[in-house]
Amino acid sequence: LELFGFLPFKYSESNKTVQYVHITGGMFCMYQECHETFQWSWNHMFSDRSQTFKAECTEKFQDIMLSDFKKFFYGKDDERLSSLIDSLKINYESN
Repeated sequence: LELFGFLPFKYSESNKTVQYVHITGGMFCMYQECHETFQWSWNHMFSDRSQTFKAECTEKFQDIMLSDFKKFFYGKDDERLSSLIDSLKINYESN
């Protein structure tokens, strides 16, 4: 998920999931291995101290990010998608 600017944030032992936060702080993403699905969430809880990131992470930017993310998974480039899933599984095994 680093391709999209996401960094590992938290690992849930009970759900076997790794949560990722976008470098702007405006989006979260989580991969659930048991369901082989991604969950995407916006972070609308920016504090006043994070004005720098608020300026960079506009609603338009978030929409573009989600659109690009969807295109990646709906695309026909199975090799990139397979590589991503493999890297996620490696992250789970190392935790």
